[in-house]
Amino acid sequence: MAILNPCSVFVWLAGLLYLLLHPCAKRFRFLALTYLVFLTVMMYLKGKDYYLAPIYPMLFAAGAVLWEKVIQTYTPLRWLRHAIPAVIIFAGLLAAPLVLPILPHDKIPAYMNALGVKMSRTENGMVSTLPQHFADEFGWPEMVAKVAEVYNSLPPDQRAKTAILAGNYGGAGAIDLFGPHYGLPKSISAHQNYYYWGPRDYTGESVILLEWSLRDAQDWCGSVAVGPRNEPPLGMGWEHYNILLCHNFKPPLSQAWPELKRWN
Repeated sequence: MAILNPCSVFVWLAGLLYLLLHPCAKRFRFLALTYLVFLTVMMYLKGKDYYLAPIYPMLFAAGAVLWEKVIQTYTPLRWLRHAIPAVIIFAGLLAAPLVLPILPHDKIPAYMNALGVKMSRTENGMVSTLPQHFADEFGWPEMVAKVAEVYNSLPPDQRAKTAILAGNYGGAGAIDLFGPHYGLPKSISAHQNYYYWGPRDYTGESVILLEWSLRDAQDWCGSVAVGPRNEPPLGMGWEHYNILLCHNFKPPLSQAWPELKRWN
């Protein structure tokens, strides 16, 4: 509920009840049932709180229709026409610094404490002093610059066959976004949907590893060289690691790919 602005419950919950119970909404009842099915599935699977967020706009729309009918039907309640938007807007302004980069990063924890908002843990390995949606905005350009140092230090013939294998889709996405500025190739990753792009044409003869432990790298590689440390002070736990240069991945990446798949 907090991810939506708690005061908006007056609208979306009214919309849910309208779709479920009101005769005028009978042909749209499947929308309410869809919401309830997805809510049940997400709770059973222990899905993250934001997974269901995109489904709420239809409940907001239905709630607006219901409140319009109520206000038009019951004259003494017309004051709600202004009161409900005012309360939601006021609460939204209070919550804005919690979701938008309005305050300096070092002021956010104090602001959260002042509002009585606790730091939520949405991911394992969360060690930042900031909520994850803020913490994930720090450290990526610096990480890519360090990867570029390693990549561009290689001889041209080795560079041409060097893959950048990220252990997390966030790191892979950062390489793909910021990497072209440094002449880096597209990343590969076996995490989440990145897995389906596969290892491209890389064999594993030379691989830059991101978000890998040295022990795991030594298990998979013929030899490993330890590169610069990635240590973003405001980043998440898995963003603290040494960039590793792997030689002779075993077995070749095309064969090892199914074993590397990680879905969490």
